[in-house]
Amino acid sequence: EGNLNIICKYVGANADLLGYVLRVKKNTHTEALKGNCGLTEEKYRSLFREALLPYPKLLSFFPEEIECEPSVDFLKGLEKVVDPKRPKERKDKSNIDMVKPYGILMTNYHALTHLPEMEGHTYTIEIKPKCGKYEKTPTAIRTMLKTNEELIKENPTVYYNIIGDKVLDFDVKQVQKLKDKPGEYFSNYNPMHMFSRDKKLVVEALKNLRACPQVNLRMHRDGVKTNVLSDDLLETVAEIVVDTKVMDYILEVQKNTEKSIEEAYATHYKICTDMSEGAARKIIECVLPKCLLYGSTWKPANPEEEHWMEVLKYLLSMSARDCSVMITFRASKHIVDPTHKLGHNERVISSKGRNYIVKVLSLIHI
Repeated sequence: EGNLNIICKYVGANADLLGYVLRVKKNTHTEALKGNCGLTEEKYRSLFREALLPYPKLLSFFPEEIECEPSVDFLKGLEKVVDPKRPKERKDKSNIDMVKPYGILMTNYHALTHLPEMEGHTYTIEIKPKCGKYEKTPTAIRTMLKTNEELIKENPTVYYNIIGDKVLDFDVKQVQKLKDKPGEYFSNYNPMHMFSRDKKLVVEALKNLRACPQVNLRMHRDGVKTNVLSDDLLETVAEIVVDTKVMDYILEVQKNTEKSIEEAYATHYKICTDMSEGAARKIIECVLPKCLLYGSTWKPANPEEEHWMEVLKYLLSMSARDCSVMITFRASKHIVDPTHKLGHNERVISSKGRNYIVKVLSLIHI
């Protein structure tokens, strides 16, 4: 479950549905309109598909998705299953939308290509690496710390992490949590370690996330949530992170925001709130496909494209602050035959003397 959707994996006997997941929309509230250039999910997806039609190569990256209207009975049953597991702060705003039910049947991106020589369990790790660069410390946070001696006494590391001129956005969020929820455990996770390209530092970052995962680390074994991940498996995940350079892509996009933390969020919400459907259409039609297809090598051809390119880069950079990286892997008994066709975004990685089939997905790296 996320803020806007619930994703269900199909585990029944219908062969036509195996390998699919169903994404169900939750109630549309103010926050829901801020992720898709101010558009509803249905309108955004329609515009996006239209914009990709002239680019066959791009379309191949986006498997066919089937829009559907789940029955109310099905959604009520899903709500009964999900609701007891929700934290208290989410219960008042997380109901499934039963007034305008909307679902998308889509490829299960967690699934790995089945190979006869596979062994052991399939692990899926979701990491939210957060922002990997230092920024100017918000004045409100510095003032709050200086006037809250109890918080400093109970969490001295917080004081030293925050009180300087430069700070990580993650630490700012931790301080806000401690202020709003006294007694909450402060995470020692350091995003800079996750983005370091140094395997030892990445392992340390993963161990700190494991000790205090909050919503920044989720682990599944064979599709079932687990809180147990051995040090050996963490080292394998660290090698995958370093080898695939997935964090490099995210950090590159994050750097498109060079404002203070307060200014960055204020500007982001202003753009999303003020953006009209016409402006969103300009971004989706004029620059989004070209950015996806050509990456940083594409240069705007005129002032209009340049303007919308800057807006898009800003929106992407803010999304990259809180995006997830999904890593799925499973051991192989033998070295995989290089002629064997692997699935979308799959590769083979060696770790601790074993070969793994690996799939890495993130918001930024297609």
